[in-house]
This record gives sequence, C-alpha cells and structure tokens, in this order.
Amino acid sequence: AYLDDYAFLMSGLVELYESDFDIGWLEWATRLAEGLDRLFRDESSGGFYFTGSDHEQLLVRSKSGFDGAIPSGNAMAASSLLKLSTYSGVEGYATRAHETMRAFQVLLERAPSAFAQMLCALDYTIQTPREVAVVGKEDSPGTRQALERIWSVFNPRAAVALLDPDWPHHQKVEDRIPLLKGKKGKEQAPLFYVCENYACKAPTDDLDVVEAALRGSN
Repeated sequence: AYLDDYAFLMSGLVELYESDFDIGWLEWATRLAEGLDRLFRDESSGGFYFTGSDHEQLLVRSKSGFDGAIPSGNAMAASSLLKLSTYSGVEGYATRAHETMRAFQVLLERAPSAFAQMLCALDYTIQTPREVAVVGKEDSPGTRQALERIWSVFNPRAAVALLDPDWPHHQKVEDRIPLLKGKKGKEQAPLFYVCENYACKAPTDDLDVVEAALRGSN
C-alpha cells in the first residue's frame, strides 16, 4: 500500500467512529497511524513519503503535499492525525501532523490554493477544537435525536464522542477516549459536556447550549 491508502483509510475510519461510535474504528485507525510512522515518515524533514520503507528500491522517494483531483496523502494524513489525537489523547499524532505542515510551509505560503486540505489541517491546529461528550443510552430516541441535532451543525473542528453507561465495554471506551473519562449521565435523558482541551463546562441537558457552543467556534 501507499501513503494515500493509509491516509484516506484512516480518515474514513475516524469518520466511521463519528457516525456510530464503535471504538473498533479508532483502534484500527490507531494501527494505521503507527504504520504511517513506521513506513512512510521522513524523519529528517517531516511529512511522509509516497512509498513505504518496505517498497522496492527506487531512485527517489517522492513526497508531495499538493492537492490534485483528490487531496494529497500528506494533507489527509495531517488532518486525520489531528482528529485522532483529539479522540485518543495521544499527543504524538498531533506532533506528526505539525511536522507535516511545517515540511510544506514554504510551498503552502507560496501557493495556498494548491494546498486546500493542508489549510484545513492548519485551521484545525490554529483554532481550538470544540469537544462534545454525550452520555446517554445509545439506542434511546432522546440520544439519537440529540446526535442528529449536533451533527446538523457544520463545524469541521468539532469532536463528538458518545458514552453509553450500559455498554459492557464502557470502561474500555473511557480508557481509550480521555474526553469521556469519568463522565456521568442521567437516567432518562442524555447529558452533554462541552469541552476544550478536555477542560469541560458543567454538564447540561440543554441542546441549545451545545448548538450555540458549536456554532460559536465556527
């Protein structure tokens, strides 16, 4: 596989987690992030080569950040690593993303229109992501309706995670996602925690408060 295969699949896995909150998607994305670091990372200049270290011997290992018909592998890797870092709390993922953006900084400043996805990653870095922890029963109508309202707000810097206290593996989920650690819910309705850098405001059951927080950080 090539850089693009790893980066795009990792992005898709993170988005799958955001759609059904199955921790298995993030675990798979984590394994891909480790593969990115092991096989593709340019340790001297930052960023990622297109071919892996286990690839056949080439005269030159290319490394590009330009978007074409689809975003570049480096830009997708940076974007995915930042989001994965937010969910997992592993700072090393964000560090690799920052190294990637610095590797293309001169070119990005010279031709920003050719680096649209990299600019999205940069925006995610500059602006503090808004984190929302939802604690409630996964299959209850109240929780599903609440998630639909949260998803309806366009905010590319939002990270939304769900914890169902009735999950048999809820402790594993809390251990893997620091945003959910120690969060408590209500018996009848979902409870929401709006956070920045895992520092959370008082929990609320008012969805208007959550929506306002998400729209305010756009």
